[in-house]
Amino acid sequence: MTPVEPLEPIPETAPVFPLPSVVFFPHTILPLHVFEPRYRAMVADAERGAGCIAMSLLKPGWESDKEGNPAYFEIGCLGRMSELTRTEDGRFYLKLAGIRKVALGGLVSTSPYRTARIRPVVETIPDDFSPESREDLLKLLGACAVLVHELSERPFPMVTVTEGLPYEPVVNSVCAHVGLSPEVKQSLLELDDVRERCLKLTAFLEAHLQRVVLARQSRAEGMETGPIN
Repeated sequence: MTPVEPLEPIPETAPVFPLPSVVFFPHTILPLHVFEPRYRAMVADAERGAGCIAMSLLKPGWESDKEGNPAYFEIGCLGRMSELTRTEDGRFYLKLAGIRKVALGGLVSTSPYRTARIRPVVETIPDDFSPESREDLLKLLGACAVLVHELSERPFPMVTVTEGLPYEPVVNSVCAHVGLSPEVKQSLLELDDVRERCLKLTAFLEAHLQRVVLARQSRAEGMETGPIN
């Protein structure tokens, strides 16, 4: 496995859009509705500039300073805006395409929104065509399928993984959309080895699945042994 450099250059600075429950991953798409005045200004400025926004998760305790500049995690993801639509009252709808994991550094401005220096983070990514990669993705997507089945009680979906399935986008898409806490997702984003991210994500899903199954069994046993009214 070798580090992969970015396919396109990224700016040295970017506006920061910190949110309390969103962790953004490279090679994923994030729909956004921007309505707060300072972040409307951010989007308008980004549209006139490089078209990029850095997303970051707010740190715990942000509620005490939500009208100011609450602290955010240093590791985030840079995205490029697309499908930008402005409403009559000045709000924005857009999609952000994840370009690269970045480290957010010193601030170059703080008003009306924060702009930070950014540094690309080099990640180690497995070969898409290796048998090991195919096995990793099979276990990950299989865990997803079983969990969906247990939670929805819908028919179990068949899982197949072909050679060359793009490893990083698959792993990051599951990270972005699966129902884990923002703190767990942040811990996964901060891993620089994408295979380690995949294995830990699979372990989280399998542990959650085990809890779901045990809870269902416990409810069933309670119904069987409960009092008859």
